[in-house]
Amino acid sequence: MVKSDPENRRLYEERVEASKKEDIVDLYDLDKWEPRTLLDRLCLAFSLGSRALMLIGFLIALAVLVGVVAASFVLYPVAGFFMTVSIVPSSLVVWYVWETKPYEKVPAKLVTFTFLLGFVLVAVPLAVNTATFPYFVPLTGGIALFFFVVVAPVEETVKWLAVRLYGYGDDSFDTAADGAVLGAVAGLGFATAENAVYMMSGSLLGMGVGVGLEGVPHKMSVVRAGAAPLHVIWSAIAGYYLALAKLNREHAAPIIFKGLLIAVFLHGAYNVSVTYLPYIADALHASYPSVSSTVGGVEAVLTVVFLLGFYVAVGYYPYRKINRYRKYKIRQHRAKDLRTEMEMSQKEVDDFLQSHGVGVLALAQEDESYAIPMSYGYEPDTRLLCVMLAYGPLSKKREWVRNTEKATFVVYDLHDSLEAESVIIEGTIDEMTDEDVEAGYDVLSNNALFTVLHVSGASAENTDFGMYRFEIESVTGRKFEHELESLVEPED
Repeated sequence: MVKSDPENRRLYEERVEASKKEDIVDLYDLDKWEPRTLLDRLCLAFSLGSRALMLIGFLIALAVLVGVVAASFVLYPVAGFFMTVSIVPSSLVVWYVWETKPYEKVPAKLVTFTFLLGFVLVAVPLAVNTATFPYFVPLTGGIALFFFVVVAPVEETVKWLAVRLYGYGDDSFDTAADGAVLGAVAGLGFATAENAVYMMSGSLLGMGVGVGLEGVPHKMSVVRAGAAPLHVIWSAIAGYYLALAKLNREHAAPIIFKGLLIAVFLHGAYNVSVTYLPYIADALHASYPSVSSTVGGVEAVLTVVFLLGFYVAVGYYPYRKINRYRKYKIRQHRAKDLRTEMEMSQKEVDDFLQSHGVGVLALAQEDESYAIPMSYGYEPDTRLLCVMLAYGPLSKKREWVRNTEKATFVVYDLHDSLEAESVIIEGTIDEMTDEDVEAGYDVLSNNALFTVLHVSGASAENTDFGMYRFEIESVTGRKFEHELESLVEPED
């Protein structure tokens, strides 16, 4: 045997050790990542993680909200009071939308952060609207164009983002109603912040588009109380379609666009209508001075009538969808309760299968099915279900048994009272070996009910028999009783 050279051995070990330290390709920032640079370490420390970041954002947004409300009460107590009052109707709308999920509420965390995002993001349209408004004033119909091209698209997109940036990614955001709820909450946060701006400035974003109520807090609060809930409704529509898009990702883009388009159109139509109401009031007062004593009175009546009509027309759209969803969930919940009550226990299933001896065997191949009545035997301890198949010269059962990947066996009983029980068994059906056939006969002797053999027209000498066992994969037992009807309430 040749002894190894110690020096060669040492060199070999050094090369092996060196090879462990050197990568052919550095995969940092390519396929792998670990904190290497100062920036990496800062990011790692700052993201302890996203929870800490969200908490910081939450505290900042909360501080802004509390600060605005507190400042309004301290500096302008009357305006602060009416600012708070003005969000009551919109809060009620949010509460109604929240109640559309009678069994599974949206997590409070999502609601809180969505509200604060809606509140803080109001700064975006405030800046955009103020910067772009002067360019539309000289144009014919510029105010209407401004509302449809700038105000409505920017504000509805911002409220939509309040839902998309946080709540959308949560696993619990899994129904269209979740989108409506969070959309409404985003609208409430936005309306709260916008109301603060309106009430504190006394005019519409300081752009000179007044409604004749500047400096009159209680009148402004009436207008804002009537307008703010519409923010909730519009963003609830956009949020509803955002959630629907998450459930239908193959058509996500057009679904999202549809929701935003509806919200933008309704928003723009409202703003344009409210803006031109004073001009309509002037015209009515000039045409019917004896009927209308003051322009202000005519404008107030028109505002109330318009708001009521707009609420009915616009509110019906989300109301119809939300109400349909509510009925669907209630019906689904009742059906779940009913199925739970109808479910048979394992002992009930075993007793039922032992007390009967005939069922229906359903076989399938490709897109065809074949069902035959069949006597069976059942042993509850081993959950062994056996059938004996008879093959006449013209029988096609053998071919179907061989080609069936999953078979179904149904045993049912219908009483004179119309109460019933049924057991559905799914699994594979396999021919028993010679060693197992004796056990199959024992099981059949328990409860099988054999019918007359020669119904196929073949003599016993020309008939083949095969013993098969059902490899049970699932068993479902249901009972249909009159007392269960109390769980099914009539629809509204």
